[in-house]
Amino acid sequence: MTAEPTPGTPPVWTRVWPRRGGRPEAGLALEGRDAAGRVVAGTAASVGGPVRLRAQDPRLGDVHALPGRLLAHRFGKRAVLRRGDTFVKLASPAATRTALHRHAVLDAALVPVRGRTSDAPDLVDVAASAPGRLELRAADGVEMTDVLRTGEVGACQEAGRRTGAAVTALAASGADDLPVHDTAAEAAVLDRWVADALAFGVAAPGLRAAADAATAALRRLPPAAPVPAHRDLHDGQVLLGRRVTLLDVDTAALADPALDVANLLAHLDLAAARGHRAAAAAVERGVLAAWDGARADRVAVLRRVARCRIAAVHAFRGMPDDVAAALLGSG
Repeated sequence: MTAEPTPGTPPVWTRVWPRRGGRPEAGLALEGRDAAGRVVAGTAASVGGPVRLRAQDPRLGDVHALPGRLLAHRFGKRAVLRRGDTFVKLASPAATRTALHRHAVLDAALVPVRGRTSDAPDLVDVAASAPGRLELRAADGVEMTDVLRTGEVGACQEAGRRTGAAVTALAASGADDLPVHDTAAEAAVLDRWVADALAFGVAAPGLRAAADAATAALRRLPPAAPVPAHRDLHDGQVLLGRRVTLLDVDTAALADPALDVANLLAHLDLAAARGHRAAAAAVERGVLAAWDGARADRVAVLRRVARCRIAAVHAFRGMPDDVAAALLGSG
């Protein structure tokens, strides 16, 4: 995104989202950093158009005036601040209630599993909550993204093995008071992102055709009993400490048993396309060694769907053509 805010020194914009699906007239929300390195938010009417800086948020207030260090701000949607050893997540009261409920359901189900195996994942502890605010204690560990960046093959494979085992334990936890996210819902998420990318004119060549083919393959899959799933699993959601800690379980659901692994592998495809090929391959080997390979056909299909979604999401953030082509052209 190369748009410049008016007035003032232009921030570097790193994340961009369509504000409402399928409606280009609603514009874009942007997140970036100003010349001093502070997180800032903005809005723009179009890709490449002038950006309006947004300190005041109609839902969240003046997030810059709150105590703590602002880490993220998606205008009109959510913000994250660091306060000492806690993270404060601001969102709508409804979104906070949903996040708190899903966290509680998963955590309760995982307690007995943790007593049986060290593979069972941890969740971040909730320190406090209020309408529109969730306070989470910082957890120890190294983010899988950082392990990938080191490129050390042995460490990457072990990170993958531990994560694959954690996903297996989560799926077997028995958490059942979660919404169902079936293949139709997964196809709908992809379609919304592709529609947005096309509407804003940022879609990579071949995105629509690749997404249609992936969706058709998804609809041909035979039904599978849903299991507890993170639903947005990628390398940035995995913290490797004494146990594997899964971050941001706000979208947890009962979903296809292959969904979490497929999402993670698709993000490894993105890392490989960005130059971390050996490290990504090592993590993948570890994941698949610790996970049930009997569902390889389902993983392959859901991985294609996730790659198309990633290409659509990152189309708003200046994804290079060769990276997009690698994602959309993968088998």
